[in-house]
Amino acid sequence: MTGGASPLRYTQDRVDPACCVETMTSRGCAVELRDAPRPHLVVDLDHADSPARRAGRKCDFIFVAAKAGGGLMVVPLELKSTGINSNTVARELQAGAELAEDIADPGLVNKFVPIAVHRSENTNRKQYKELARQSVRFRGRHFAIRTMECGDALTSLIGE
Repeated sequence: MTGGASPLRYTQDRVDPACCVETMTSRGCAVELRDAPRPHLVVDLDHADSPARRAGRKCDFIFVAAKAGGGLMVVPLELKSTGINSNTVARELQAGAELAEDIADPGLVNKFVPIAVHRSENTNRKQYKELARQSVRFRGRHFAIRTMECGDALTSLIGE
């Protein structure tokens, strides 16, 4: 957990601190957080105490950060070091979006970016194209699933 800034208080009150981590790594795939906006929380949904402990499908992480101009950004991430199954990844990110609706302050969220993180050499071209046509619903709106390579910086997609 990073900081105790008030924009994150709502999330901090709904997430066990034990499942907040400083790094995003899963099954040999990682996301670089060095220049990520602060304050932020990285919620590991695979942790036994995570808010998704009873969920069937779930993404790997939810990144929640205070934006410099005000508000919050919410970023569910699914990390895959092997090939992507577009339907599976879309369902896992959708489950993360639904969980984010419960843990992020509804009055403050003004940026939502679902991301599939993968290794391009392990991704079937057809699955990649299918994933590009998928979207995730968050608070009544549809958002395109963005993709990035394992090892890349989160800021390369979120632009903060």
